[in-house]
Amino acid sequence: MADLTGIDNVGEFFSAHYLQERLPDELKGQDAATVERLDACTARLRGTSAHLFRTLADLGAATAAERATAGRDLTVRTLEALGYARGAHYVALERGDTANQAVPLLTELRHGDAPYLYVLDAGLPHDEEALLEQRLDRLAPLPAEALEAGLTLAPLTLDDAVGALFASATPPRWVVLLGGREAIAAERGRWGRGQFLRFELETLLRRRDAGALRVTAALLGREFLAPGAGPRVTSAPVLTIWADSPTR
Repeated sequence: MADLTGIDNVGEFFSAHYLQERLPDELKGQDAATVERLDACTARLRGTSAHLFRTLADLGAATAAERATAGRDLTVRTLEALGYARGAHYVALERGDTANQAVPLLTELRHGDAPYLYVLDAGLPHDEEALLEQRLDRLAPLPAEALEAGLTLAPLTLDDAVGALFASATPPRWVVLLGGREAIAAERGRWGRGQFLRFELETLLRRRDAGALRVTAALLGREFLAPGAGPRVTSAPVLTIWADSPTR
């Protein structure tokens, strides 16, 4: 059984047996090209550790603005390590009292004309603060295009923002909340049941357990979470972890 300390299987997103026993074995049994890409993603993720720990050590005397800047830098480094490209995207909300409000995105990936995966900046909460309770309108600005369209930042917590995105007319399959020391992967069909995956990046990088970091890369990495999504479709072998069953 793999020691996946730092990966929180909230609400049993996967069955415990699948996550701790079957998945690690599946990763070992992939074809050579997939293993090479997975190892590269794992190495890039491990490579963010020095900057993370140095930044966290320097936060004691940081102002709120300095903390926000440091959090965004950490988030972008993790985003790129996982294979995503940073962009200036947004989603306009159109239901109820959220009309004319929007959610800023770090990344948007699509399958054809349909959204497939959104990545949101989750900031750098203090130790006593819950990531999901962070206020969206205090984390990242809207891009100029959204402001020119007359939209304003939705004054939602990240928890409510994820729910609003999944309740939209064209919801994505996945929403990833990516912060400096923590990440959450939410899937449309399971979010309403209180099921999601939380990755304590600080814990995972301090432990440096190869197996746990490889599972993290496989469950969050762009090539594995959203194969074929985005402007460029790849014909390379893909690692198929996700299935419609909530327990595998």
